[in-house]
This record gives sequence, C-alpha cells and structure tokens, in this order.
Amino acid sequence: MRPWTVGYSFSVPLRPLIAFAFALMLGGCADEGPELPLDEPFIALSRDFEGFTDWHRFEVAGDAIPTGVEPGPTFVYARTLPPPGVARFPVGTILIKTIEPGDPTAWTIHAMVKRSGTFNPAGAIGWEFLELALTAERDVVILWRGEGPPSGHGYGSVGEPSDIPLVCNDCHAPAWTNDAVLTPDIRLMPE
Repeated sequence: MRPWTVGYSFSVPLRPLIAFAFALMLGGCADEGPELPLDEPFIALSRDFEGFTDWHRFEVAGDAIPTGVEPGPTFVYARTLPPPGVARFPVGTILIKTIEPGDPTAWTIHAMVKRSGTFNPAGAIGWEFLELALTAERDVVILWRGEGPPSGHGYGSVGEPSDIPLVCNDCHAPAWTNDAVLTPDIRLMPE
C-alpha cells in the first residue's frame, strides 16, 4: 500500500499519523472532564457474580443505606480492588451492594459493572447498573440491567410527598471524583 504524501519532500504512512493526532487530541482534553478510554466493552453475565459473598466485603452505614427497601445489614462486595495509581476503575470491575435482612433469597442486591469508557455517557460514565437476586440454591439471577432501572424501580423518592424514585445515576454520577463509586473504603488513589 502506498503511503499518503505530505508536502512535496517526504511521505508518511497515514495510520501512524492519525493515531498520533488522536493521541494529541485526547491529551489536550484531559482537564475538560473524565477521560473516556478506548476499550472493548465488558458485558457481565450471571456467572460473573457467582460466589460474590466470598469477595472483599465492606460494611455500609449511615447515609449510604437507601430508603424504600426492607432494612438489614448492608454491605458492598468487590471482586477486585483498583490498582494503585489509577484515576478510573478498570473495565470489568464489579461492585455489589446488598441489604441482607435474613434469608438470601430476600436480599436487595444491586451491582455496578464497569462496562466500558463510553457506556452511560450522561450518568456514571462507564458503569452499567444491575439488580440481582439469589435463588434458594445461591445461583445469581439478573433481574434488570442498563444505565438505570426500568420504570417503577429505584430507591426512596425525591421530595415529600413524591412518587419519583431515585435511580442509580442520581447518586452515582455526582461522585465523579471517585469514578462514581460511593463506598468510602473503595477509593481510587491516583498518583
């Protein structure tokens, strides 16, 4: 394949030139908001959540406990913790929040999965939200998934009185300084 001619005195292969220009563009935009890495998406399946109760576990207290669900001990489970020095959680990160009033089949279980750098661009950038359930055999079932819950699902309400439920992005998107993760024990430590 013949390279494109630039000017009159030399020629440059087009692909490296485009890649270099694109890298310069991304570098110049770093202060304008969250960076959106180019990556392959991670689509979580039920099997990716199996055995989550054996993952890193953090107790949740205070304001982080949502309203509108049966109360119980509340935990966040992390499959892996972010590596030191990163400004964003890696694609494939899985966090699960449970409210555990007793029988595991009655738990409220929500997850957030780092799907890609471009998923959910108007909310918690990169994150997909899911509601899960455990069967009597402890198998994980995905009830819904996406940028937020389907109509009629969510936590609590906005204002008094109101029937507008809070959805995932309402709380997670404003936490952009920790890549939308609210759990104080799971903090990014960029260099």
